[in-house]
Amino acid sequence: MAQAMAALKQIHPGARTLSIISSTNPSSQLITDQVEIELRKPHYLRSKKIELKRVLRLRMWEDWKREMVKAGREVDALLVLVPYDVRDTNNVEVSLHQIGNWINRNLSIPTIGIISAHVKMGGLFALSVSPYRLGTKTGQVAAEILNSKEQKSFGFTPFVDHVLEINTASVRKFGLQVPSKLVEKAEFYHGIDLPYGR
Repeated sequence: MAQAMAALKQIHPGARTLSIISSTNPSSQLITDQVEIELRKPHYLRSKKIELKRVLRLRMWEDWKREMVKAGREVDALLVLVPYDVRDTNNVEVSLHQIGNWINRNLSIPTIGIISAHVKMGGLFALSVSPYRLGTKTGQVAAEILNSKEQKSFGFTPFVDHVLEINTASVRKFGLQVPSKLVEKAEFYHGIDLPYGR
């Protein structure tokens, strides 16, 4: 999260307040709890000069819309964590495409995320694990194991190769600029489109 907050301050220097919105399924709860613990450490937000206002854990789409509108009046940015399993009034899962379209039409603040799909939903940026890089690393480890003449035991190794994905349409929409030091490291998406998926 430190890298994500640093990127937010570089791309949106005026951001001083942040809220989090997430769904309520077990994996979303776990991720949200961990992010909140990290962001609420006393030194954390002070050092980044960003205040965490609210953490919203919501299942129903109508609640998401109401609270996002409220957040748009209260904070400078919204961290959207795991927008899966959000349900409409008929208990049908709302698609990422539908969530992204609504956010882009109705929110006056940028959103940031932790999954690549967030950028395709129109989010300002996402700092996420690259599925391509993760797959490549997994293949390398598997090949090492399979090619080894001795039986080896391989412990758990955290994968920390994150990629910063930036949506240039959202950068323009909010009148922001991407500093050159981020341009060199980032991958860019040039639109707002999520034609696939949940």
